Amino acid sequence: MPAIIQCMIGFLMLLWRLCCKVYRVCCCCGRRSVKMMKAPGTAGAVIISRALFESNPAAYFTNLRAGGIHVS
Repeated sequence: MPAIIQCMIGFLMLLWRLCCKVYRVCCCCGRRSVKMMKAPGTAGAVIISRALFESNPAAYFTNLRAGGIHVS
């Protein structure tokens, strides 16, 4: 394989890894690395961000009881 092609492949791999770090995307499958969870009180019908829930669980349950979260 010519050296220029090897150099370009190396550059593209480096660029891909950089994009993965910047945009927080899993390098192997393209999924975001945000941890998700089944929303409590919805019987698994709703998926939410774990970090968002853990930052203020009281607000989540207040919103759930007020009908702000729609479960189909």
